This record gives sequence, C-alpha cells and structure tokens, in this order.
Amino acid sequence: MVVIYPHALPMEKQAWLRPQVQADRLRLVIRNSKTAPLTRKVFAVYHGRFIEMLIAHVPDYFTRASGTPNPAKGDAAIEG
Repeated sequence: MVVIYPHALPMEKQAWLRPQVQADRLRLVIRNSKTAPLTRKVFAVYHGRFIEMLIAHVPDYFTRASGTPNPAKGDAAIEG
C-alpha cells in the first residue's frame, strides 16, 4: 500500500527506499535519485514519512520502527 500525501509531492522521486529482508527484520536502504543528490533534508523526510505511514496505516504489522540520523552501511551518501 502506498499513501501519497499532498505535502509529499515536492519530494517525489528524490530518493528510493529499497528493502533488504533479514532474518529478524526488514531493513530499508536509501538510494539517491539519478537526477538529484541525496540531501540531509531528503534523507530525513523519506525516513520520517515512511515511519509515519507505518504508524498511521499498519500498526499491527510491526513492533518497532527506527531511523538513523546518518546513512548506514549500504545507504547512499548524503551530499552537500
């Protein structure tokens, strides 16, 4: 299920969250767009809005969600 909020449209296609299925979790790595650099704002908005969507729409399907303040192994680098 994908939910698009009107305030999210300026961030559309700025980055991508790609799933990595692990034994005890689903990890999402962030990838930058081919046409725009991954900025700290884009990094923050994508993680924050994804967690917001989980809490609002599928709270019974997970017990914990978290984001990091900086890219982790496998994430694209923040530019600028």
